[in-house]
Amino acid sequence: MIKHIFTIIILGFLCFSCKKEKEQEIVESPPLKDVIIYKDIEPDIEISTIRTFTTNSNPFCTSLPVPNDSSAFFELDLDEDSKMDFLFKVSHYQIQVNGYCGHCDVHHVKSIQVTPLTPNGFISMPNSMEIRNYDSTKAILSTHQWNNSAAYSYYQPCGGYSPYFDHTYWGLKLNDMIAWIHVERIGKNGLRIKEFAYNKTKNYAISAGQKQ
Repeated sequence: MIKHIFTIIILGFLCFSCKKEKEQEIVESPPLKDVIIYKDIEPDIEISTIRTFTTNSNPFCTSLPVPNDSSAFFELDLDEDSKMDFLFKVSHYQIQVNGYCGHCDVHHVKSIQVTPLTPNGFISMPNSMEIRNYDSTKAILSTHQWNNSAAYSYYQPCGGYSPYFDHTYWGLKLNDMIAWIHVERIGKNGLRIKEFAYNKTKNYAISAGQKQ
């Protein structure tokens, strides 16, 4: 009988020790927190494709850009590991489209393009083509649609995608770290790249403009 009582006491002590150990593990493993890495691009990066405009011989069409075909780009090393992660490109070019929009034979396409340079890079896009625009009231979430392909905003004289922004935040993701980049539209088919930040805690959201 005494032997049984002693066994029960030992088992109870072991169970109590296990419980305390688990409680200690919970205390020592707090939830993950945001680790925001912020970078102010100083001076701002400006890229544009047009030096000037000339009058179009067709008064119903937009003025002609000079040079006729041009592009400019900026490469971003988001996590500063000396490897470029995203390409930001502005370009314009002319295409022959007889009767397009009813009057312009030569159509001048102006575009903004962002392209991942690594298989682990993604862009937040509401569909398969356009860049999603965020403002400072919005969070960029891992559950949003992400694509590892070129994302576009177009300026075109007759329809197509349009950026609809003076300044905006775009969502980027690299190695499951979610980021924002702050950009502005400038004249002559240009883009000003101002600052960016990413959440080092993987798959954790970041608010557009969040710096800490």
